Amino acid sequence: MSVNWKAVGKLGLAAAKQIYPAIGAVESGVAALRAAKGAEKLDAAEALALNAIDLIEDVSDRDLLREQKVSEAYRALLSSHVHFMNALAAAKAARVSPVPPG
Repeated sequence: MSVNWKAVGKLGLAAAKQIYPAIGAVESGVAALRAAKGAEKLDAAEALALNAIDLIEDVSDRDLLREQKVSEAYRALLSSHVHFMNALAAAKAARVSPVPPG
C-alpha cells in the first residue's frame, strides 16, 4: 500500500487554511476574556467558545449551535462558568496566607 503524499499535502493545506484563522480568533478571544468584567466577560466567553465551535464545525462539516434550545442551553452554561470563575477569584482574593508562628 503506497501513500499519495501529494494528496495528503493538499488535504493538510486545505485544513490549515481553515484552522489558522480560527486559531487567531480563539487567541483574540482569550485576550478579550481576560480583560473583560461582568456582562462583557460573559460576551467574551461566548465569543471565544463560539469561535472554537466554529472551528470544530468547519473541520467536521456539522452545524452544532443553530437550534434555539441548544443555543439557550449553551448561553446558560457559559453564564454558570463565568459565575464559577468569579467565585474562585473572590475566594482566592479572600484567602489569607498563613503567618508563621514566632
